[in-house]
Amino acid sequence: MSLLTNIVNSVSQAQLVVAPKIDAAAIYNDVQKVVAKYSVAANGGAVGIIEVPLLKTLPAGAIVYSMIVDITTPLFDDGNGASVSVGVLTSDDMVVESYISDAPWNIGALPFESDSSNFVKVTSDTSTVKVEVLDYDLFSGAFTITLLYVVSEVV
Repeated sequence: MSLLTNIVNSVSQAQLVVAPKIDAAAIYNDVQKVVAKYSVAANGGAVGIIEVPLLKTLPAGAIVYSMIVDITTPLFDDGNGASVSVGVLTSDDMVVESYISDAPWNIGALPFESDSSNFVKVTSDTSTVKVEVLDYDLFSGAFTITLLYVVSEVV
């Protein structure tokens, strides 16, 4: 008899644990998104934290696991090297500070996939995202922020 057969024969029916079947379609249907549109013309570009309105409220219990930044108009400053960060609870919990001449700001669009160390869990309804302009004012530019999230049963 093989070792595997010996193990299987020694395990009683009560000891067997069957993993539940995961319904991938149901999980995918639970994924939601919310969008914010930032532009220097509409929201300002002065150094500091800018609260950018979401097009719908991010609900309490939402776990944001990814952000997509789509640069619709390149960001420009006076050439001194402004940098930008983006976040949900803080101004850099999703996109850390980077110069506008570097990725992601210079390449068009980029997803920011979180790992488990920087998922963002919202504990109360949230209607804005935070864009922080650092070092120098922005004079022009625009981008769309898309947050991908699922809602936890525990807030």
